[in-house]
Amino acid sequence: MDCCTSTAMPTFYQPEVNPLRGAASASDLAFATGRGPDIVCDIGGRRPLVRDDDVAVFACRDAADRERRGCQPLPPGMLVVDRDRVRQLGAAAAAREAVAFLTREDGPEGFWVHLDADVFDETIVQAVDDPRPDGLVGMT
Repeated sequence: MDCCTSTAMPTFYQPEVNPLRGAASASDLAFATGRGPDIVCDIGGRRPLVRDDDVAVFACRDAADRERRGCQPLPPGMLVVDRDRVRQLGAAAAAREAVAFLTREDGPEGFWVHLDADVFDETIVQAVDDPRPDGLVGMT
């Protein structure tokens, strides 16, 4: 089972620059894809738990924002449908792109979806870790 993650800031921090003093919540996508300490990345000798090319990152903030915060670049094998692309295509079409990527013939056997409420505009959802303006609002 692999994943589609909808997150404002993909949690792909390498441990040495983790902005939350090493909290796994800032690195869980990195850990799931095998980047980090063995205790969380090599569970049962199955590193990586998720292959890069079986991950779709959906509605994230732009790459410049991630870089400014010290996050390592997302691997080229991951599908990244950032917030601007979601707006350009519309939420339904962008979601179909992610689902098509995850259900391709050589893709994972199944997938789960993680939704981070930080992708929505702060006027809609304020009780999040990193509320910001210009998030998604009323998309179809």
